[in-house]
Amino acid sequence: MRRSIGSGAVRSDRRAVSTVLGYVLSLTISAILVSGLLLAAGAFVEDERDRVARSELEVIGQRMAADLAGVDRLVDRSGSSTELERVLRLPDAAGGAPYSVEVSGSPPAYEIALRLADSGVTVRVEFRSRTAIDAGGSIPGGDVRISYDGGGIKVEAA
Repeated sequence: MRRSIGSGAVRSDRRAVSTVLGYVLSLTISAILVSGLLLAAGAFVEDERDRVARSELEVIGQRMAADLAGVDRLVDRSGSSTELERVLRLPDAAGGAPYSVEVSGSPPAYEIALRLADSGVTVRVEFRSRTAIDAGGSIPGGDVRISYDGGGIKVEAA
């Protein structure tokens, strides 16, 4: 059957509309599925990042507590006239973000609080020390100087 454009004998043909409509629907459904997967993966990655940072902070806190307890034992054995200084090499970041360290408490119970700068992740490590520890507030993560000058143990950024 021959159709003529100018004669008005052209019937409406909807086959092309079905193809375009199917294509648009396919693209829309694909976009919704991909965005859902990206949102789910983003939340998973964020949770994993926090978990890794928490693990790293726990290790850093345990290392620092062990060094502080070691200095306390040395002071206890050698007497109060000894001067000691130790630089503890710690990473500048945990989970890719900077952190801060704060030592608080009084003899014999102390606590090291490590806080990640860009999220609410905080790790607390408890330890014991007979010698008074003066941390002087919060210090940035990284190398830490632990010293004893006869009065108490000082903790400061190196």
